Amino acid sequence: MDFARLTEELKAQNWRSADAETLQLLLKMSDRTAEGWLNKTDVEKLDCAALVQIDRLWIERSKNQFGFSQQRLIWLSAGGNVGQYNPKIAEKFGDRVGWRDRGKWLTYNTLKFSIQAPKGHLPAATGNGVSGSVWGGVAAISKRLQSCRPVELAIARQEYYANCSDRSRDRRCLLKKAAERWGETPDWGGKGIAKLFDELERELSQRQWIEADKITRILLDRYRQANLAEFKDSDSMKVIPCYLLKPVDDLWMEYSQGRFG
Repeated sequence: MDFARLTEELKAQNWRSADAETLQLLLKMSDRTAEGWLNKTDVEKLDCAALVQIDRLWIERSKNQFGFSQQRLIWLSAGGNVGQYNPKIAEKFGDRVGWRDRGKWLTYNTLKFSIQAPKGHLPAATGNGVSGSVWGGVAAISKRLQSCRPVELAIARQEYYANCSDRSRDRRCLLKKAAERWGETPDWGGKGIAKLFDELERELSQRQWIEADKITRILLDRYRQANLAEFKDSDSMKVIPCYLLKPVDDLWMEYSQGRFG
């Protein structure tokens, strides 16, 4: 899958062109280019690595303003469930991301293709207007993103440690070795961490702050333990990997509406 054009359009902040290219990539993944639109079944089969890459490009180039994962958080915080389209939740979601105005859905051509648009405003194209009931929209993408979480974490972990070698003396690389001695395996991000993220999100969505705090500690604790055991350093937060710390913080911020994190 070639992401060069999408990367260029996002870098230039050509948001409408980037949205169109995103649709073309999704259609190509689903072998639906001729049809020009997606259905729920197509979304459920999207390649995880490609979907994660598209989402990350949107997140990075918009500085967390746009992207499927941002839309997923907004959908869930509005009371929605992944994979379950609900017209009432869709209306709340549409109001928050700016797809509705004064109680009415906007047409695709009247969307705001600008970085000043509300958070989660883009991507929006499905080949048949604004993302919505045509194929389960954000609910369907949210479900696929959740099932792709192990792949997302594995990619992020690989990139975080990309420059580490057996001889590296960088603190990050030394901690990687220490954490592995404490039970983190190369595929742990695809197993234990992904499950814990799902549990954390469930507790946060139900405003079970104490339980969510316990899960957060479990998620980050093995790095704290490894840091203390290997380096006798009490300031362990400095070396918790960003690929874990940032998504944890994003979940807390979204579900608490900025109160916690």
